[in-house]
Amino acid sequence: MGTATGWTPPPRPPWVEKLNAMAVGLGGTDLLVPLDEASLLEAGGETIEGLGPWADAFRAVVDGAAEEGDLHPAGALITRNEIVQCLQNRRGVEAAHATDPSIAATPIDAPVIITGLARSGTSILHELLAQDPAHRVPLAWEVFVSTPPPETATYTTDPRIALADQQFTFWNEVAPEYRAMHDNRGDLPVEDIFATAQVFTSDEWAGAFPSPSYRRWLYGQDQRGPLAYHRRLLQVLQSRHRGDRWVTKAPSHLGYLPALFDVYPDAWVVITHRDPLRSVPSSISLMATLHWMRSNHTLVDKQAPRLGRDYATMLGHMMALRSTGEIPDERIIDLRYADVQRDPVAALQVVYDRIGAEFTPAAQERVRAYLAAKPKGRHGVHEYTLEEFGLDRGELRAGFSDYQEAFDVPDET
Repeated sequence: MGTATGWTPPPRPPWVEKLNAMAVGLGGTDLLVPLDEASLLEAGGETIEGLGPWADAFRAVVDGAAEEGDLHPAGALITRNEIVQCLQNRRGVEAAHATDPSIAATPIDAPVIITGLARSGTSILHELLAQDPAHRVPLAWEVFVSTPPPETATYTTDPRIALADQQFTFWNEVAPEYRAMHDNRGDLPVEDIFATAQVFTSDEWAGAFPSPSYRRWLYGQDQRGPLAYHRRLLQVLQSRHRGDRWVTKAPSHLGYLPALFDVYPDAWVVITHRDPLRSVPSSISLMATLHWMRSNHTLVDKQAPRLGRDYATMLGHMMALRSTGEIPDERIIDLRYADVQRDPVAALQVVYDRIGAEFTPAAQERVRAYLAAKPKGRHGVHEYTLEEFGLDRGELRAGFSDYQEAFDVPDET
């Protein structure tokens, strides 16, 4: 898949460089922003025993950050905040279930779950489906701080919205390039990985900082447990503010579809399809930026060739599972990125028709208004090339040829 990359980390904002320099005089990042197990557990109001089955996962995250993360002060601050918040929120979710057993009794019927290769249009599809008032989507603020459960009367004015917005948009202050890659706000939908991050078995941690040991550990885990927690969190969120159906998303679901259907057997799974020669380098660029946001180094040289192979393997596995009937192909909706780009309303109609729901004229108008208010490139252009990551165009194209033929995925480059 190629050799050494030519990717150069962007310069950091001056205030980040100054903070890094100050940390040296204060004894280093570890002293300034502690990330040891005891300190994190204390701040999160948790004990290692209290984590129960998630203790090993918590330690895998903490050890990966400490031993391989090479976090700079701003990155350590983001990481500490996220770990502590995950500890606190999981406790809140479990306490809500313990206090009110009726929460677990409320069903989550036929959720729409979006997946596909990273950078294949899953985010914009999620945001467009969120424009329908009938749809319940997990927003950043309520996933980060889920208790007390959000109320319908204050759902758009809850003070947690502003708090989440400050935390999430801080990422843009540390790495301004990120905003052109992915839009973050406290009131926007977030991926399911931010829910499973709360039990520390999640692609969110694999992408947060460079830790090969955590990534290897994660890919050996059964995702049914984290997905069961995801379900418990959604049950808390819907306990006082419901919709007709949940719409969630995470590209990482593509890698464990059997576990997803085990936890959500009646789910409608929408798989987005895009030219992998656009998805792969865009994903590498995003991961490198996320690592650079928190760390003094990235794994881009190792990520680039591996990601192309991993994506091809994952797509081949998905196709095999569907052809053998190991997952219910009749519950899967295929949607091409090219079709979403050409006519978003018509593409969404495909989803509505399959799930047997009405795409009302009012919802269609909301979709059009949302797109008009969100012009492409308003935060800058995410620029990347295969060549800067040392990827061979011909080799990549050949590796994905069966997938592109099966789903009629057009070349974009």
